[in-house]
Amino acid sequence: TRGVGSSRRVVRSSSSSSSPSPPPRRKKKPGASASGGGMDDLLEAKLQAKKKKKKKATVSVLESATKETKTKPQSTMPKEKKKAARSAQLAAAKREVSKEKERATALRKLYKRRYTACVRMIGDLTSEELPKKAKRNKSTVKVSVNIPPDKEIGDDVTFANPNVPGQKLKVQIPRKADMEKRNFVVSIPAPKVKAPEELSENNVPKEFKEALFKYSSSYDDWCVAEGDYIASLPDGSKRKTFKPGTEKLKKFEDMVKEFPKNLATPVDIAFLRKIVRQERSNKTRRDKRKSGGGGDGTAAGYGDLQQHQDSNINIPQRGTEFSSIVFDTQDFDEKENE
Repeated sequence: TRGVGSSRRVVRSSSSSSSPSPPPRRKKKPGASASGGGMDDLLEAKLQAKKKKKKKATVSVLESATKETKTKPQSTMPKEKKKAARSAQLAAAKREVSKEKERATALRKLYKRRYTACVRMIGDLTSEELPKKAKRNKSTVKVSVNIPPDKEIGDDVTFANPNVPGQKLKVQIPRKADMEKRNFVVSIPAPKVKAPEELSENNVPKEFKEALFKYSSSYDDWCVAEGDYIASLPDGSKRKTFKPGTEKLKKFEDMVKEFPKNLATPVDIAFLRKIVRQERSNKTRRDKRKSGGGGDGTAAGYGDLQQHQDSNINIPQRGTEFSSIVFDTQDFDEKENE
């Protein structure tokens, strides 16, 4: 037994001194305990499984990319055509709408310029064209009253009214009276003076009336153009409610505020509309006269009067002796035949 033991010891010492190749690893059977080398086997198996999954994922991505590149030109061709047709339709619609929008924008700028011109003319109007309110006269007048020597504070004093001859007024001496100078100040009614008759009607010049008529016409044209533009918008777009008839009534709302506030007859919207109506009627009359006239400048209906025929007419004169008239029998015969 000792010899055997010694040989074992030698083998152990030889194994510790030399480094032989490690023995081959054995596959772990299911159910075996995970201890020592079994843990390393599990880790390696997990790493290999992860690598396989990554390879499969990269392969699937490459395959899907190649499929997309193969099928893309065939599937997108009809879509591109549809997009091109749709863009062409939208461009045509924009071109059609832009004309109406441009017209509405141009008319808007025009009536804004004419509005500014009217406001400038309002500022230049004189007091004769726009009469101002007359200043109110003072209702009371201050008068100094002398205190008689036998009167003290609280006593009544009578004095003559300087504004009305022969009238006397009675007043009590106030506490604030100056007893050293023996006088005090009292307020009495002012005399009623009839103010001279002044012009109260507004009489604007002809230039302002014409400018106001031009502004009104351009504003009405803009309302119609804006209504046409909004009506031409596609159904899917957001339309704002715009009624040209209602908007036309608002043309003078801002202009009325430009007139002075202290006028004898305030300017209102009805006054401005009246001016525009008168100018419109005058313009239609002038246009009718121009259109009804002939090429030589004659008025309609009076061209036939220029085609006159000369004839002799015997007119009796004053007196008792008259010249005899000779008739031609042929004239009577022709009338009877007719």
